[in-house]
Amino acid sequence: MNADRGIELTRGYDGRMERGDLKNVLVILCLFTVAFLIRAIDVSNICIYGGDELLYWTDTEKILADNFAPRADVFDYMTPFLPYVGAAVTLLFEGDLNTLRMISVVFGSLSVPVMYLLGKTMYDRKTGLLSAMLLCLSSYHCLFSRIYMLEAFTLFFIISFLYFFQLSERALQMNERRKSEIYAIVAGVMMGLAFDAKYLSSFLILSVPAYLLWTRRFRMGALLEKRILMLFLLAFLTVLPLLICLFYTGVGFHGFLYYSVERYERGESLTGERPITFTLDELILRGGGEILNVYTWGAGSDIMGSFLTGIFKISAIFLLMSSFLLYLFYLVIREVRGCFLVIHLAMLIAILLNIGNSRHYLIYTFPFVFVMFSHFVVRFSSDLIMRTRGYRGVLGISAVVFMGIVMLFYAFTTATAHKWDKGGYNPWLEDAVRYVETDIMRNGYDRDDIMIGTVMVTNKMVDYQLYLDGFNISTCNLLKRAPKYSGEYAIIDIEKVEILKPAYIIVSEPFYEAYFKETVKIDIFEDYDIVFHSENYPHGSFVLKRKHVEPEKKLESEDRGMISGEVFRISMPGFMKVGERYTALLEIRNTGDSRANFPIFVDHNRYIIFVEPDWCNVTLDKGSSAVIKFKIVPMCRYDGKLPVTVNLYFRSDENPMSVKKVDAVTVYIYRIK
Repeated sequence: MNADRGIELTRGYDGRMERGDLKNVLVILCLFTVAFLIRAIDVSNICIYGGDELLYWTDTEKILADNFAPRADVFDYMTPFLPYVGAAVTLLFEGDLNTLRMISVVFGSLSVPVMYLLGKTMYDRKTGLLSAMLLCLSSYHCLFSRIYMLEAFTLFFIISFLYFFQLSERALQMNERRKSEIYAIVAGVMMGLAFDAKYLSSFLILSVPAYLLWTRRFRMGALLEKRILMLFLLAFLTVLPLLICLFYTGVGFHGFLYYSVERYERGESLTGERPITFTLDELILRGGGEILNVYTWGAGSDIMGSFLTGIFKISAIFLLMSSFLLYLFYLVIREVRGCFLVIHLAMLIAILLNIGNSRHYLIYTFPFVFVMFSHFVVRFSSDLIMRTRGYRGVLGISAVVFMGIVMLFYAFTTATAHKWDKGGYNPWLEDAVRYVETDIMRNGYDRDDIMIGTVMVTNKMVDYQLYLDGFNISTCNLLKRAPKYSGEYAIIDIEKVEILKPAYIIVSEPFYEAYFKETVKIDIFEDYDIVFHSENYPHGSFVLKRKHVEPEKKLESEDRGMISGEVFRISMPGFMKVGERYTALLEIRNTGDSRANFPIFVDHNRYIIFVEPDWCNVTLDKGSSAVIKFKIVPMCRYDGKLPVTVNLYFRSDENPMSVKKVDAVTVYIYRIK
């Protein structure tokens, strides 16, 4: 009788587990589907997001140009994990920016169900669902899930690490050591991948031992547990390929040094001083304001009035302050789950205080703070259900009301983001480009004779705006990589300015302040005037115009130098495949009577193909020639007549300031599939 009853109970228990597993799967699928639809619908609505998105896009092109071989300029400064994934996606699909952005869409969407699992594992299903919905509907997280940057990509691995580490902790408490070790191994892999994605994730390496020591009352043996050693071993093995490539390319630990020291000591940072150097009141005022902006992204937009904005911010402030006080209490009494969140968050903030005050770094606080919010609301709302009186009842009512307001506004701002959130970097550039276009038409300049110089990481932003406006104007990027040990990322290429003589130069205010040093201003303003200054959001821009805009002189009739066009045409295939590298040959001959320098500029559509190098110099003796190899990588499918033009300039040793165009050759790509 008892045996039969035992079997029946076991079957019932197994049945409930199966139903619970099915329920979890359905919840996970629903969360991912909703998150994906929210993020994918407006992926093309966001303008190119500043220099960072373009930098990762360019690194993707460089990786393809070298057939995935490590190269120093890709591994320096930041990790290339995301660009390598982007290069693989390009081979499978294509390298259009919206296609590459789908990587962030997918990883941002996957973060939502993992967030649910994290909250559920730490506390309960309600906490998990609430945490996941906050992340799902956060318009700030949605923004970075629509752009080709590291944030959504890295955050997925961080949340995954937190989840598997919590599973390891939970299995250990249930005395399931084997499971605990397996979960710790997976957590180690996720920690390594998070570090591979972005160096900022190094806070995880510090927070794990800090958490173990604090909760185990500083027993050093806690750090020598088998599962912890295995966790760090797997993390190291996952990071090892990155370390090998860093030293193989000669970059070493320069990326760490640059972000932690160099860019501040050399005055190169575009984000100002380290927050740690602020006074306490300044840190609270500025830091608190940025935190509030991130957690109430969309408040203050044109679609939301000042009254609604105030309600939104007050609700967020209540949740932030209340959750902080609750978890500060958890830290003091060494409550394990509370300590886990607080210590990880504290280590992250410690790093943020040192490396810079870029607003988007605060997105990495989301997994900790959203779980704190959710637990706070669930805990005190349960007291409300039990009709608890006194301060606990007041807290319960307040928690439910303010969380409801926040969730309502999160849903509203996310649903209307396509109307007010263009990424924040478009207006200043649009103003500058529109001014140039108007000035060209007003003065009757021939567009074929006009070139626009840009002081940006890459000039694709200007190219794209010109493309949208239907203006076919050549552009050139006037920034070049700074000398290796200068401590600067880039400098203005004055030589390029003197040779190409762009009619206009477009530069944003932050880049103007960073790169227009006094010596540069002397050289630039000898030939240029500032003719336009936009003060549009989020910062202004300048347009510089050459004092004497003249049509480019026709090719010199006298012998100076020439391009062997036949060699170039034969080496340039008219049919190409997306993601494959092609090598084009360009033969340059010195037909003059003395030694001379020949600058070369390649004009091409940067949105369809990548050409490297698109700017170089060759010095040739009288009568000699040289063959230059160009790497060409198609990034998008194309049918038509796509021109690639090589312009050859001449500069004699006797008069290096006199630069003349002496030859040009154009070939066409007819199909990219």
